[in-house]
Amino acid sequence: MLRTAFLSLLSAALTVAQSVPKFEQFSTGAKFVGIPATPVLTTPRSRLFRTAIRDGAKKGPNFAGHFTVVTWGCGSECAGAELVDAQTGGVFDFPFDYLGWALPGERYPDGSNWIDLNFRWLDFRSDSRLMIVRGCPHDKDCGVYYYEWTGTQFHLLSAQKVAR
Repeated sequence: MLRTAFLSLLSAALTVAQSVPKFEQFSTGAKFVGIPATPVLTTPRSRLFRTAIRDGAKKGPNFAGHFTVVTWGCGSECAGAELVDAQTGGVFDFPFDYLGWALPGERYPDGSNWIDLNFRWLDFRSDSRLMIVRGCPHDKDCGVYYYEWTGTQFHLLSAQKVAR
């Protein structure tokens, strides 16, 4: 009986692990070379966070070949982000205005916890279009969200929400 329960749990864990998108599945082409374009601030949100966006964009691409993920704090256990195209200066919204991540004593479905030293609320790579988001968009529906960047917007691939 105990062995059957263990095998069922192991099987379920392996199924989840296999269905989770991997960075390698969303590799990008050539990397950006040159001076990043000045961000084009066309929306009220981008103008509101103009200093953080401009300063972050100067650091150069860190996501999907020629895009720069720019982040800022919005209080305790809260952050905001925008995406800047280093080639054109275009500024793109994330799928959320802000993200909280406080789940005291709880772990996200991928095993991470915000109090861990290596916790990353945004996980991304310069050579991949995959964006992993851990947290609670607008302080609800906490979980791990997997997005593919299409070049103009984020497309939700899957979500593993925290059971409450």
